[in-house]
Amino acid sequence: MKWNGFFVATVCLALPLVAAGGCVTHNPNIDPRANDVMRQACEVLAGAEAFRLTSTATMEEPLENGQLVQMGRNAKILIRRPDCMYAEVHDGPEWCKVWYKGRELTILDLRRNCYSSVSTPNRLDKMLDFMAEKYGVVFPLSDLLFPDPYCTLTERVTSGTYVDEQSVGGHLCHHLLFTQENVDWQIWIDAGGIAVPRKVVITYKSDPGAPQYEAVLDEWQRATPEDAEFTPDVPKTALRVDFQDLLDKE
Repeated sequence: MKWNGFFVATVCLALPLVAAGGCVTHNPNIDPRANDVMRQACEVLAGAEAFRLTSTATMEEPLENGQLVQMGRNAKILIRRPDCMYAEVHDGPEWCKVWYKGRELTILDLRRNCYSSVSTPNRLDKMLDFMAEKYGVVFPLSDLLFPDPYCTLTERVTSGTYVDEQSVGGHLCHHLLFTQENVDWQIWIDAGGIAVPRKVVITYKSDPGAPQYEAVLDEWQRATPEDAEFTPDVPKTALRVDFQDLLDKE
């Protein structure tokens, strides 16, 4: 498992990203209380025409000797359905910006001062599927961005349990635990205000050492973004390169 350029190709819970069949309206493997909390959060996400949030994430990555090393990554994400996204992703000295609007996605690598654009489907969920299938790129927390996140998140769940209430960043949260074939994942959903996810932990139990991905989600806001926020703002000095070359920078 490896951080893929600016993005993580393994943070998606519904592996692969594209649904395997008809989406479930209720997964009987999830206990009723956990299901109610999960569905409420997913309805909040699905009902938001536009929103923004920040993510502070860490990922354990195995070294050649098998020891796990923790890597960090921060992101700011802005969504306007059905066809707009903006993201800033920071990874130590690496920093990129992503604009998606309609039928085009542009990535700017600020460290190398280069950029590239690619034609994509003109709907957010279709664009996410396209990028995962063709380029192996999964954007941070993309499961939460689909129009039916309940379907995307719970379709492959083999068990779901309500754990307890815990505090995350000063927010009292419902703590839920889910199991899938190759991953276990936990989610903390705000219990005191709007039911948004505050933390996600994924354990890749089929990978050597069972590494974990963890993301703390903050600064959730309903948004009224202007078109300009999704329009590429590329420096005049930036070099345009082939899209695959940009992804293969490592």
